[in-house]
Amino acid sequence: MVAGDLAAVVRVAGQAMPNPWNGRQFAAEMDISSGQRLVADNGAICGYLIGRIAAGEAEILQLAVLPSCHRLGIGSQLLGKGVDSFSRQGAGTCYLEVRRQNRGALLFYLQAGFRRVGMRKGYYRHPLDDAVIMQKILVEDSFDADNS
Repeated sequence: MVAGDLAAVVRVAGQAMPNPWNGRQFAAEMDISSGQRLVADNGAICGYLIGRIAAGEAEILQLAVLPSCHRLGIGSQLLGKGVDSFSRQGAGTCYLEVRRQNRGALLFYLQAGFRRVGMRKGYYRHPLDDAVIMQKILVEDSFDADNS
């Protein structure tokens, strides 16, 4: 993702998210050195992934695909590239939150190897919803394996 992609990313977010980020929020992410920013282009930008790495852990902040492009493998490609990049950068674990009512996203992440590890009650607004915390182990910790 480059600065020239911001308008298209904001458009995707507006169509794909119930409470999307605005252009300032996306622009602020562009300045974060530990950030991961990917776009999918299917003739035009149709999806994006934004994440970060801190202290050996990755977090996917947003992954969105235009509704008209769902079920084309775009989300899976973005997720795969993001997770691979996180792993190459040394992250051992990847986390994300997803709306509890978003059954399609929950199934998508479960099929991608994430598991449910927690819940944040009332985390989302507009509309109000709980956040399911999901985790994927990217690199098994040899210390834990040796001491189990």
